[in-house]
Amino acid sequence: RAVVIGPPDEVAPWRSLEAADYYRLLTGREPARDGTVRCPSALHEDRHPSAHLYPGAGRGWFCFACGAGGGAVDMVAALRGWPTGVALRGRRFAACADELRRLLGAADPR
Repeated sequence: RAVVIGPPDEVAPWRSLEAADYYRLLTGREPARDGTVRCPSALHEDRHPSAHLYPGAGRGWFCFACGAGGGAVDMVAALRGWPTGVALRGRRFAACADELRRLLGAADPR
């Protein structure tokens, strides 16, 4: 079972989504039934699916070829060619979170 640490769902509504759900929302693509997808990172030209979307809210995604991965905010960052994981912070993190709130129709908590 994944332990989710961070803002509550009212501030971060994407936390209740499975990786496949936000992958569809962000890319417009359908993942394979086994959860494999081409890496969403703009920095990784992935010809063969090397990323995996884990089932269950809060479980996230990971690319076994380039090491990108994380949650929904990290996927937005990867699509923009930005770092993921602990390297994603500050203005870039805020911009990715704002993009998710906009796509999900959630209010900005600020």
